[in-house]
Amino acid sequence: MVHYLYYISYILLWNLFFYKKADKNGIKTDFFSGKRGKDIEVFQTAKVKTPCTVGWLHPNIFIPKRDYTVKEKEWLLRHEITHVRHGDTFWKALALLVCIFHWYNPFVYYLFQQYSVMCEYYCDAVCMQNSNKEEKKNYAIFLVKSATLTTGVGDCAGTYE
Repeated sequence: MVHYLYYISYILLWNLFFYKKADKNGIKTDFFSGKRGKDIEVFQTAKVKTPCTVGWLHPNIFIPKRDYTVKEKEWLLRHEITHVRHGDTFWKALALLVCIFHWYNPFVYYLFQQYSVMCEYYCDAVCMQNSNKEEKKNYAIFLVKSATLTTGVGDCAGTYE
């Protein structure tokens, strides 16, 4: 059980301090005005393996340095901006704190894992909300292609090299 506490603490602290470690010298690709006037900067960097959103006060989106088509980049950014709009980084950090305080309860780990999966499903559903069947098929192919390019943990905490 101690290794669970260590792992969860590592992820929480990593996400809190990612800002300092992140390669902000990567290519700044886009800039969005988000919910409640939050500015969202998008960085393309080789330091992450999968796209991720970091920070709830000053959210930034980090995407891997790969060649994306215009449509793929649009899907990617729409997905990550959905995370920002729904405050997923804040709620996930709160869920991690619950896991830390209830480290002895295996049900809490299961709920955390299910919450993480549901966040991703929800963002995917929002991305494809007004799309036709062909675009949904292409998005699914893009997700599978992206999953085969990465190994390990899909969270941002596991994507930093």
